[in-house]
Amino acid sequence: MTKDGERLLTHHKIQHMQNAFSLLDRNKDGKIDLKDLDIISDVFKGVKRDQLQEALRTVDLDEDDNLDMFEFQAIIAKTYETEYERKQEVASLFSFLQGVHNSQVSLETLVSMICKIESEMTKKQAEDLVQSVFPGKQTIPIDEIYELFP
Repeated sequence: MTKDGERLLTHHKIQHMQNAFSLLDRNKDGKIDLKDLDIISDVFKGVKRDQLQEALRTVDLDEDDNLDMFEFQAIIAKTYETEYERKQEVASLFSFLQGVHNSQVSLETLVSMICKIESEMTKKQAEDLVQSVFPGKQTIPIDEIYELFP
């Protein structure tokens, strides 16, 4: 649950997680192990087995060399929580600025904010920067700005 009571994991999302877990659990033993994850390296040729092993080790909460449904759900829930928090941070970044209407940031507001953050950048440089990222736009959806933040 978030601070405002919004549920991060709805029944629909939990069902999708269970379906994803079932797809990854190829031998249907109720756990995802390195052998189950080999399909990822088969499909994505750039992913090496040792990378998968390290990723599994990183998320394996009870260190038994596999993921059960609880661990899998915990990782997905953390991903949703992190994504939600990032969106909130970006939204709050713009909330104190004028020019934010209907989740849109005006070009002028964005340029002004960039100039405040980068005090040595001129207004023209900031405008050029914004136009290079959002060509031709006079307003930019906050979601598009959010996508720029890793």
